[in-house]
Amino acid sequence: EECLNVLRDSVSHLNFPKDEVAGLPGLRIRDRYLEAASMMHNQGKPTCLIVNDIDAGLGRFKGAQMTVNNQNVQGTLMNLCDNPEQVSLGKDWVEGGAVTRVPIVVTANDLSTVYAPLLRDGRMDKFYWEPTDEELTQMLCGLFDLDSATCRSLLAEFPRQPLDFFGAIKSRLADWEVRDWIRRVGYEGVGAQLAGPTSRVSLELHAAGLEEMVAAGRELAAEQQHVLSNNLARE
Repeated sequence: EECLNVLRDSVSHLNFPKDEVAGLPGLRIRDRYLEAASMMHNQGKPTCLIVNDIDAGLGRFKGAQMTVNNQNVQGTLMNLCDNPEQVSLGKDWVEGGAVTRVPIVVTANDLSTVYAPLLRDGRMDKFYWEPTDEELTQMLCGLFDLDSATCRSLLAEFPRQPLDFFGAIKSRLADWEVRDWIRRVGYEGVGAQLAGPTSRVSLELHAAGLEEMVAAGRELAAEQQHVLSNNLARE
């Protein structure tokens, strides 16, 4: 399938609900919807709109101010759900009446922050991603470039952790490499290595074994528990 992204990137990255021009974000969504509909109708290609991390752009958070564009985008998406074949650009409706209906796919981490009427059955079908152990194993094999047996052992060490936890393990291993480099060059030599017209630092990460990955994972798990124990997540 060929998918047209609403803004060719994630909602939060382009920050479209907070555009300086009132009404422009909703207009962009309708414009991209019509572009996808035109491609489907004229070229016979299946298309869809993808809105990544909708909760980051439209989610309601404590202390956050609701803007006109937030309301405009919510109304635009609701209208597209209720009347997918009737789309307007500004004051005028599209000539020729009905347009080809285009599926809209959104992703989110916390849908509870999104405007509730937009989530109602009939407007949105919700699918919760719960990968199996085998799917997680395959993803870890791609993430760490390791064999299946090693990845299964790593999963067994941290059975209730989400996928991003294992991504954090990889980042932590890279952090250790950087710290080892700092110890080798000395704190006084870091500035000379990083600053200056001829400075260039290149670090090659060595292939980590299961023991190192487990150690990094346990360190991260301890940090998680520290956050929960001190109620830092509730601040």
